[in-house]
Amino acid sequence: MTEGIDSDEQCAAQLEMVLSYIRVRSQGSAPSESAALAVGALRRREEEALEERRRAAAAAEQVRAEADEARRSADEALDEAGEARAEVARVRELADRERDRGSSRPRGRSARA
Repeated sequence: MTEGIDSDEQCAAQLEMVLSYIRVRSQGSAPSESAALAVGALRRREEEALEERRRAAAAAEQVRAEADEARRSADEALDEAGEARAEVARVRELADRERDRGSSRPRGRSARA
């Protein structure tokens, strides 16, 4: 995770090279090879960091999309569970009515008459 992180001294040295590069370029001269290399390295780091941010943003978007889909699936499952509970309640109510109707009928010989 700390790959690419320089010490304060390394950062200061690179910054000094970049400043030297800028001073030389502003005077119209060619910069030293080490200054040009330092600037190139910093540009590559910046490009790598931007690419890493793009990848992270794409991954975050993918996670958000998957989370949204999971929420929709969960909502559908809850809806189906609610419908199933309602159906079970209707069946129980019908069963209770049938049982109540059956218990109010006369039994035995008087039922046959």
